[in-house]
Amino acid sequence: RMDGADASLNQAQEAGAELYAGREVEEARRLLSSARALFAAEDFVKADVLAELSAKRSQDALFKKINAAEASIATAKSVGGWEYD
Repeated sequence: RMDGADASLNQAQEAGAELYAGREVEEARRLLSSARALFAAEDFVKADVLAELSAKRSQDALFKKINAAEASIATAKSVGGWEYD
C-alpha cells in the first residue's frame, strides 16, 4: 500500500490539487511520512493503515481539484464563455 499511497500523492500534486486542497495534500504527506517511519521500524500493520489513510487524503484532494474545475466550466458556460464564433 505504500506504493499506492505514494502514487496517489504524486497524482494529486501533479494535478495541482494543492491550490484547492492544500490541507488534504499536506495531511497526505504527513501520513505517508509516518507510514514510512513505521515501515522502517517494522511496524507493518500500522504502516499499512497510515498508508491507506494517506492515499484517501490524496484522493480527496484530487476530487476537490476536479470539483473546482467543473465549477469553473459551469460558470464559463453560464456566462457564454464557452461559445465560439
